[in-house]
Amino acid sequence: RAKDIKFVVLFGVREGAKKPKGIIKKIERISTYATIFGFQGFIKVLKRMIIYYLMKNSKKEADFFSINRACKRLDIPVYEFDSMEDPEFRTLLNKKIDVIFNQSDYIIKKEIIDIPRLGIINRHGSLLPKQKGRMASYWSHVNGNEYGVTVHFITEKVDCGDIIVQRTLNLSPKDSYYNIIKNIFEESSNCVLEAFSLLEDSKFKPKPMKM
Repeated sequence: RAKDIKFVVLFGVREGAKKPKGIIKKIERISTYATIFGFQGFIKVLKRMIIYYLMKNSKKEADFFSINRACKRLDIPVYEFDSMEDPEFRTLLNKKIDVIFNQSDYIIKKEIIDIPRLGIINRHGSLLPKQKGRMASYWSHVNGNEYGVTVHFITEKVDCGDIIVQRTLNLSPKDSYYNIIKNIFEESSNCVLEAFSLLEDSKFKPKPMKM
């Protein structure tokens, strides 16, 4: 559905967690990653991290580790801003937009939510209203809840908008977390595409989220 995408917006990367100091702390962090992701998952993550550091600051980095590569291949314009308060970003939104797909942890203001004709939709890594907020798939894993994906409308209240698509995944708490997030992300693309198709039907009515 590349032809339906007018543009992609990327915002500045937020500051991540502080790097551990000292050999013991670094070993503890590596051990934690290995425990969470499982041995095979940890090896795959480690391999990707090694590639990242080898390519760090190279011209190929942006192409390899971001959606820029896909956008270039599909001839989709990409805009980068520091924040949603950027005047140029607000100007960009003045274009005729049917729907915005958000995949960030920014809390979006009502003045922006109201701009698209249909609204702004979000993909969430749990069966809302369970596990609202960040790292939803991780907390589902920790708490032993069912795993799934929810595509819903964004409202001023975080993760409370009407549900467009919701799908339960047949996964087990015994699976490694790497396998959990791999399956969630793979199914997410199917759910988002289904959501877009449903929104094209003027008779479609999303399901209110039960709190």
